[in-house]
Amino acid sequence: MSRSAVAEALGHVEEHAQETLARLADLVRIPSVSAEGFPAAEVRRSAETTAALLREAGLENVQLFEMPGHHPYVYADWLHAAGAPTLLVYGHHDVQPPGRPERWVTPAFQPSERDGRFFGRGAVDDKGTFITHVAAVRAWLATAGRLPLNIKLLIEGEPITGNFDDGHPALTYQLRGICQVDVEVRCLKQPVHSGFFGGPTPDAVRILARLVAGLEKPDGSLDVPGLYRDVARTGARQQRRLRALPPAQSRPREPP
Repeated sequence: MSRSAVAEALGHVEEHAQETLARLADLVRIPSVSAEGFPAAEVRRSAETTAALLREAGLENVQLFEMPGHHPYVYADWLHAAGAPTLLVYGHHDVQPPGRPERWVTPAFQPSERDGRFFGRGAVDDKGTFITHVAAVRAWLATAGRLPLNIKLLIEGEPITGNFDDGHPALTYQLRGICQVDVEVRCLKQPVHSGFFGGPTPDAVRILARLVAGLEKPDGSLDVPGLYRDVARTGARQQRRLRALPPAQSRPREPP
C-alpha cells in the first residue's frame, strides 16, 4: 500500500463527499426504529437500502441474513487480497426511537445541516459511521481497482454502543450483558391491616426491595456468588489508558 495509492483514495473521498452525504441523508430519512411497537417494514427498507449501497460501492456477496424474531442483517465482503489480513467491519442500520418531537430543532427523520454539522436520527449512530467505511471501500476500488486487504461487513438491525467523545476513536471489546429474571414473592394468603401488622409482617414490596438492594456491594460490584469467576480483569495498561481520557464533564454536549 503506497503513499500515492492512499493519497488517490483520500482524494476520491474528498471529491465525492457530497455524494456520500446525500447517501447518508437517504438512509436517515428511513425511520428504521427497531424498538418494539414501531413498523418492522421500515427496518427492512433500511436493510435493503443499505444492501444497495454496499453493492454500489463494489462489495460482493451482498445479502440479507434472516432470523426469526430479529430484524434483517446485511452482509457483504471483498476477499481478493491473497495473503492479506481480513478486516471485519461491524455496524447497525437501525436507530433508537426519536423521543419527544418538541425537543428536536428539525424533525428527527428530516436530515439537516447546521453550522457545518449534520443532524438527524442515525446521522452518527450508526448510519453515519458505517457509511464512512463504505465510502472508503468505494474510493479504493475506484482508484486502485482493488483493496489492500480483505474485508467483511456485517450491518445488523440492533444498536450496541458508541464512542467516548469526538476525536477519541474507540474500540469496544467487552460489554456487560443483559439478564432478565422474573421473580415472584409470596407472603400471606390475604391482606392484613397495616396498622396492626405492618411492622412484624413481611411485605412483598419490601422483600423485593431488599433483594434488589442486596445485589450490589458498596464498591458497585454485584454480590452474586461465582458471577466474576470467568470475567477478565482490567489490566494496568488498560487502566492507565482509561485514566488518560479527559473528564466526562469536559465533553461537549450536542443539541438534538
